[in-house]
Amino acid sequence: MEWLNHRQCMNLEVFQRANLGVLETHVEHKGVARFNEEVKVELQVRRKGPKIEIHYAITSDNGLLATGKSVLALISHDYKPVKPPKELIELLEKEPWKETWPSNL
Repeated sequence: MEWLNHRQCMNLEVFQRANLGVLETHVEHKGVARFNEEVKVELQVRRKGPKIEIHYAITSDNGLLATGKSVLALISHDYKPVKPPKELIELLEKEPWKETWPSNL
């Protein structure tokens, strides 16, 4: 959501009539975070047809802690698919994407 907020996407009209529904999640734990340890979450986002795919990398000073993936889709308040608006599609298509990400694996 912060990614969308940072790009003023939540102001798009589509979010008045739709929500982002989570279709899929996946996490691979690579290390351990300690209580009160600062962690950094990096992500990359892309459009895959009507869906939005987000890959995550969580790191700390001790290295890579976890990688993950979420697949989202716009759904109406009565749970029907909603086509992403042109503005959102254009924004997603501008995002850089690396197939081998994060590169420090």
